[in-house]
Amino acid sequence: MASRIDYRRAPVVMNRRQLLNLSVPIGSAIGFCLSEVKTAVADPYQFSAAYFEGPPGITKRLFLFPLRGRVLSVPLPVLPSDFVLLAYSPDGKALYGSTILPGTAKGPIKVEFNPPRKSVVPGSAVFRIQGVTISPQLDRIFIYGLNTNPGNEYGLFELDPVTGTSKAVLLDPDAFSGSLTSSDRRRRWAELLNPRDGTIMALGDGFRAGAWSLNSRWIAAIHDTGGKEEIVLIDGSNISRRRTLLSTEDGVFHWSPDSRYLLIARSEILCGPFNGSLQTVDIETGKRKRIESSHCRVLTNTTGWMDNQIVTG
Repeated sequence: MASRIDYRRAPVVMNRRQLLNLSVPIGSAIGFCLSEVKTAVADPYQFSAAYFEGPPGITKRLFLFPLRGRVLSVPLPVLPSDFVLLAYSPDGKALYGSTILPGTAKGPIKVEFNPPRKSVVPGSAVFRIQGVTISPQLDRIFIYGLNTNPGNEYGLFELDPVTGTSKAVLLDPDAFSGSLTSSDRRRRWAELLNPRDGTIMALGDGFRAGAWSLNSRWIAAIHDTGGKEEIVLIDGSNISRRRTLLSTEDGVFHWSPDSRYLLIARSEILCGPFNGSLQTVDIETGKRKRIESSHCRVLTNTTGWMDNQIVTG
């Protein structure tokens, strides 16, 4: 395992007088009563769990849940009403989404902070996007979906976000045959792609939702053992070396930018039928810990990781 970093020794920038008192109604993630925070107390850990709220037609908001401390509201630029989240940037400094209504579909749209701003990634307007993966180096974007130029091709495409040039990585010739569902196609690409170098790898039977760590050392995946699902940690250099982290009912998880934690969202009975909380899984120890500031405040699984510095003045 990689050596631990002592985050307690990291410099902590604080201005407590500028930290606003935040509160959220208990038991509901709908109608957050949060104020914007211009300056925030830095968490000893560099990154915070993030939650993007705002289905189509609803005001978009982004919240940070530090591993220790209060929830923070992050100012966003004005986003289209049909904007939906696609992915968080691997460096924790931006997020990506797209518009979905007929006639407006475009993206990925990159949303940045300090100051809040948005821009359409060059060359992406020809795609009808079902999902994106950003390389750790930020030098390529892998798009899952339909390329309408010059014809209709469905599959996995690599896009250069600077030049706007793109190329097919893996095409699905049966995309329009009706033999595969959309979820089947998404799983096929998402399980196999290493976003660092664009290589494809099969995990084997019983695995789904595979995701590479940002340092390309590990793959985390859900393993279905027949009625029981487990999060399994797989050695990226030898996929026969595997370690079960924990049993889970959680179908989605996200690697932290430093490849130290997995983030998962759990529904909780006392929060109501649609509300839940965020938890971290330490990949060294397998220890699972709830992020207290997120308790009963997460409605959908639009979660990921953001750098704490995006809310500092």
